[in-house]
Amino acid sequence: RFIDQKGIIKNSNYRKFALRLNVESKLNNKMTLGIGAYVSRGKGFNNQDQGNLANGVQQSILWGPAESVYNADGTYQLYDPHGAVGKNPIAQILNNFQNNIVNSGILNGKFNYKIFDFLTLDIVGGLDANLSETDQVLTRYSAFGNPGAASRNYASALNMQWSNILTFHKVFKTIHDLTVTGVYEQSKNTYDGTSANGGG
Repeated sequence: RFIDQKGIIKNSNYRKFALRLNVESKLNNKMTLGIGAYVSRGKGFNNQDQGNLANGVQQSILWGPAESVYNADGTYQLYDPHGAVGKNPIAQILNNFQNNIVNSGILNGKFNYKIFDFLTLDIVGGLDANLSETDQVLTRYSAFGNPGAASRNYASALNMQWSNILTFHKVFKTIHDLTVTGVYEQSKNTYDGTSANGGG
């Protein structure tokens, strides 16, 4: 699946591709193996909230309707002398550069082993990984409070789980139904992130 969308706000867009796979195979009359996988990569450009006074959408509400966004010489009128406390919303929208990238992957596996008619073993494993990165450059037209700013943020999250399930099921004399389940599970969750920013 592929998505390519232009934002309703100028200078913004979003692209994503995703792939899904599900396979199940009966190895023999006692064993079954199943695998499921999903991977995706999404990349957005200027599609996240910049926050408060650095947000052109919010500033457009505060900018005076009678104020021009351009000076007589064609340059931006950066500040509204009568209304908004932030910068020109058009200048912010057209001169902001932010990439938002998210890579995701999910992998699941299941193995079923019918040991006896009354005893079954299920082994289930799962992996969920997310890697994200945000790069932003604010020019003197879009940054609030300084001539410009830049930042880069990176984060990774990894979640794993492994389950062993042993199930006993038997019917005695057609009227007594007994099920006993034993479970042993392990899980691990890790997160890592770094960020850097500067302005001048």
